Amino acid sequence: MTDIAGFGLLGHGYEMAEKSDVCLRFIMGMLPFVAGAKAYAEQWLFPAGSCNNQRFYEEHISFGDNVPEEMRMLLFTPETSGGLLAAIPPQALPKLSELCAARPVTYWVIGRVLMGKGIEVIGS
Repeated sequence: MTDIAGFGLLGHGYEMAEKSDVCLRFIMGMLPFVAGAKAYAEQWLFPAGSCNNQRFYEEHISFGDNVPEEMRMLLFTPETSGGLLAAIPPQALPKLSELCAARPVTYWVIGRVLMGKGIEVIGS
């Protein structure tokens, strides 16, 4: 588990994947975005840290052909809502759902852990 802050989803995700010797596959259609984020991305309005993150991590990231350039850049953006990224075994999801409902805490399943290395981002 890690927080999602200055290195963005892809940077922090890569650090988890690298340390665990796995590949993380994120699915664009499952990713939650802060209101307005996609509209800003379509206008190519990104903080400078996005470019820094892209330069540092891009060699470890592969994108599906159907992931638009502006959405790729959005995933490098350091400005987030401060959420957490956790790798949970599929069999633990019912218990996680139960615990989150009791609090209430919102969570999203945004991808899968695979054999391999790095990060994959696919469209849906």
